[in-house]
Amino acid sequence: MRVVDQLYGDFDNLVQKAEQFVERRNPEALPLAEEIMQLASASNNPQQLIKAKYVMAFYQCLVANDYDKSISLCTDVLNTTTNETLNGSAYKLYMTLGNSYHLRGDVFSAQNAYMKGLTQLEGKDELDKREKGFLASFYYNVSLLLSTSELKISSEEYLENAIRIYKELDNKFKLSKSYAAYASVLEGKGENEKAIELMYKALELDAELNDAYSIALSKANLGILHLRVNQTEKAMGYLHDA
Repeated sequence: MRVVDQLYGDFDNLVQKAEQFVERRNPEALPLAEEIMQLASASNNPQQLIKAKYVMAFYQCLVANDYDKSISLCTDVLNTTTNETLNGSAYKLYMTLGNSYHLRGDVFSAQNAYMKGLTQLEGKDELDKREKGFLASFYYNVSLLLSTSELKISSEEYLENAIRIYKELDNKFKLSKSYAAYASVLEGKGENEKAIELMYKALELDAELNDAYSIALSKANLGILHLRVNQTEKAMGYLHDA
């Protein structure tokens, strides 16, 4: 039995399952996204069609790496749909649009898309758990763009917001990545001791998750940071482990 047959009857369940498949690069992602598009087209429900196009854009960005197609799908919905019809769901399109521009190398357009999505979520009175996760991701993504920007705009406030939300959601994987990003910002300012403290927090989370790749990356970063403060023996130990 196909996945869509098992879940048919609840369109939002299908969308959530498709999101999970895309995130995990599951081979069922494309056929499920195509089934969702067919169901939405047949239903003639504008909000279902928006969700279907979002899922397909998400797939094109993250799995197929066809950024132009993803951008086209997102901009088509955003430019031709009223805010009332979008019904507060535009932030997902802005996230996918921002990611596509970012991966294509268009930093300015990526930042513009991220900020629009961030502003939409910040304007809501209450956020559910998934919306909070998206908000934290917007903060994190904007911080990465700002920290690598030639404008040298401070990204610390965005990272602090992301860290606060990831703590609240107990998302240890993304919390670790936020600590590492903040450590990189501090390293760039010459605040190596503070950066080391944050990298230890990241490593602790990586070990808790038993994530071998993240452990290696955190140890490599710690090795580099300990070299910055002339702690050669510690540095070589972490680099050897990494």
